[in-house]
Order: sequence, then C-alpha cells, then structure tokens
Amino acid sequence: KVAKPQVAIKFVTAYDEYTMDAMKLHASGYLMKPADEEEVRAELKELRIPIAEVEGKRLRAQCFGNFEIYIDKKPCDFRYAKTKELLAYLIDRKGAYVSNGEILGTLWEYKEVTASLENYLRNLIGDLRNVLKESGVDNALLKKKGMVAIVPEAFDCDYYRWIEGDPAAINAFAGEYMSQYSWSEFTLAGIETHMVEDYDD
Repeated sequence: KVAKPQVAIKFVTAYDEYTMDAMKLHASGYLMKPADEEEVRAELKELRIPIAEVEGKRLRAQCFGNFEIYIDKKPCDFRYAKTKELLAYLIDRKGAYVSNGEILGTLWEYKEVTASLENYLRNLIGDLRNVLKESGVDNALLKKKGMVAIVPEAFDCDYYRWIEGDPAAINAFAGEYMSQYSWSEFTLAGIETHMVEDYDD
C-alpha cells in the first residue's frame, strides 16, 4: 500500500486577505509578494515534508511530469534523442530484463520491424552504455544476449520512492508520469488506481 499523501504547500500571494485561504489549504508556509530569495529559501527549509534527494546516488531519474535523467545533477547528453526514451522505458520496467523485441514493439509501436530498425536499437543501447561508462556509472546497466535492464538501486527515482511510500515522492505526484511517452499511460493508470484505493481506505 502506498501511504496517503501529506500536504506540503507553500502559499504565495500579493493580497493579505487570502491568509485564511492558505490556512484552509493547510499550507505549511505563507509568503507575501514580492518575496525575495532569502524568504523563499527560509520557507522551503520549513516544509513539513522537505524536498528530498537520495544521497550517494549519482543517477537521478525524474518520472513525474516529463521524464528527465541526470548524472551528478547535470542532464544526460545522449548522441541519439531516442536513447533517453529507451532509458525511460528501462526505468519504468523497474530492473526487469527487457528483450529487444519488446523494446521495438513499445518504442516503435506502429512501425514495421526491419533490420535497419533493429540495428538502430543496437546503436541506442550502445549510446546508453557509452554515456554511462564515460561518467563511471556503467554498473547501472545490465546486458545479456538480446536483453537489457537497469539496476534500480543505482537510481534516485521519484517513482521508485513513491512505490516505497516516501511522503516527499507521494507529494510530488501531480497526475503526470513520463508524459512525453504514450506507453507510460499504463503505469500512470496503475499509480492513479493505487491513489484512489488508498483514499478509499
């Protein structure tokens, strides 16, 4: 079971008469416009559920909203744009080995599988391996004949933390999951079902 979300809202307004609205939302902070950087930082420190990053993990995957992947807090720069989607799908599979055939059928759902497309997929996997190797995190990827997987423990991932019931990750979910990829809708439906079941309890 996924833990029920806890509210961690910061309320910002230019009108002091909205103070009561903030209280009704159970906001954990209140700022009047114009708010300077120091005030914002002070309020963020006081979040009931602080924004968390897992220490010691160089790879960070953001799955809620659009998918993004970072190494040492910097966006990954792949040779092919499609490599990013490949990695997103592997992260979505949570460490399960995925066959080349499954990847082809998912990432190119309506496209005929040809020798050229199979070769392109091999290039994507090679691109992913090279980028991870150059950054010294190639142990995050597992490869065997015709199959590939990631090591979930190598990633600080909001989706994985959500599964574990981490309050900050639950709070971060706003109804979107890897929203640039159509195949992610199946996982999104599962997340939403869990949320509804948890509220019903």
